[in-house]
Amino acid sequence: MIPFIFLDYDGTLTPIVKKPEKAVLSAKARSLLAALGQKTGGRLAIVSGRSLEDVRQKVGVKGIYYFGNHGLELSGPGIRHKEFVAGVCRAMMAGISASLERRVSKIKGSFVENKGLTISLHYRLVKAGEVKMLVKGFFETIAPHIDAGKIKIGRGKKVYEVKPCVSWDKGDAVQWLLRRQRTRKKLLPVYIGDDVTDEDAFKALQGRGVTIRVGETGRPSYARYSLKNTRDVLKFLNYMENYYEQQK
Repeated sequence: MIPFIFLDYDGTLTPIVKKPEKAVLSAKARSLLAALGQKTGGRLAIVSGRSLEDVRQKVGVKGIYYFGNHGLELSGPGIRHKEFVAGVCRAMMAGISASLERRVSKIKGSFVENKGLTISLHYRLVKAGEVKMLVKGFFETIAPHIDAGKIKIGRGKKVYEVKPCVSWDKGDAVQWLLRRQRTRKKLLPVYIGDDVTDEDAFKALQGRGVTIRVGETGRPSYARYSLKNTRDVLKFLNYMENYYEQQK
């Protein structure tokens, strides 16, 4: 069987930080990903909630696949840029993002991130006493779009996600890419992630691949295995690199 490695970014390759722009990939991790990209023949994908452009810049490894916006957009070997949602979505999200910024801008520590196809409302730096007011303003602003069936809401670690109301998630994205691989040998998907959105991929790969959740082990998960933190993730990836080295 041939492994195909899928990795989340925030909380998996880099620790969760207070500001998204501060989540910087270490030189050691980048070198390891580059080596794995070569040794897997490009069967390595970063599956992130960040925009496609953002996650590509953050990782900076050529010859591998990148999914942005929780699988809604993709680039990689033989795929310059593909979106799994209608282009009009960007204009709608731009309007919602502007409305949210006007509504929550006075709440210190809040941050609206327009990622093109999705929006994130970060509140990790908001004072505990102001979170309730922030959430109230958030839902009042987006309510008309929810009622119209145009968007859906997700939650992450101290963040609300606004997504287009389409039936597509990280699990769908991973399966789509696996189906496109042309090889006579059977593929073994290896998916590592820490976020609630990674559960869609864990569920999709049940009974088919190796699924590993990073972080707390108390909450229910579709993942079969777990790693404690990002340091353990890098140790596991180093093990994978050694595995490929031994196959020569």
